[in-house]
Amino acid sequence: MAEAHSSLNAAEPTAYRTLSLSKSGLILRSAPLMARDDAEALSLAMAMVRGAGIELWDGLRFMAHFGPEPLPATDT
Repeated sequence: MAEAHSSLNAAEPTAYRTLSLSKSGLILRSAPLMARDDAEALSLAMAMVRGAGIELWDGLRFMAHFGPEPLPATDT
């Protein structure tokens, strides 16, 4: 019988990642975010918005975008 991997224990926090974005959509920084579940991760990421956009990721799974939207392209 296979043993359960300890990182799959529901009592342990899950490592999410946030990306801070400039108003033009460029990634300014990436930071890990520890949360018990998706709801907590979403709440913590939303609280991080301070003049820049924040994206929340769980591995390769995009979860949400908060904050200022990228500047729209202008037609000249």
